[in-house]
Amino acid sequence: MPMDYAEYLQHDATALAQRVARRDVAASELLELALAHNAAVHGRINAVCRLLEPQARARLDSATGMGGALA
Repeated sequence: MPMDYAEYLQHDATALAQRVARRDVAASELLELALAHNAAVHGRINAVCRLLEPQARARLDSATGMGGALA
């Protein structure tokens, strides 16, 4: 079952990375959740100064096999 935003909020970045590593959730799914929530609330809170969606998608596409603490 896909992750919803309420579940997403229950995890910090390290826990989300661990879930990606275990293949419980796809990194692309997390990106879509974050982008959708930003789109839903940005008009009210104006918290994102510069949305880097193209760069995030490019990093996601090139991330296969990347290591590191949050990979």
